[in-house]
Amino acid sequence: GVVRWLEGNLDAADRLFATLDSSRAPFEVRASGLVARAMIADQQGRRDQAKMFYRLSIEYINGSPQYTDTYTEQLRSTATAGLAQASMKAPAQIPDLQYVPG
Repeated sequence: GVVRWLEGNLDAADRLFATLDSSRAPFEVRASGLVARAMIADQQGRRDQAKMFYRLSIEYINGSPQYTDTYTEQLRSTATAGLAQASMKAPAQIPDLQYVPG
């Protein structure tokens, strides 16, 4: 997914990250995927969809208060900032996604 994103193939990256939105995915992977999809939607000019994904990621993260690590807080912060203003950050901001094949 990150490779596709870095190549500028945002549609392919989004399709790969969509597979992470599953109850079977580990918490940090699913949260990362939601934030990534929001960021990709922003980069594609789909602000309404980006806001939806930012909200979903915040709700998902807040729904699991046992996760208080720095990475989770970074995801929450990225999603909160992205909800307020379109994000054009690079995928390097979401290191867990480097392990998603494709």
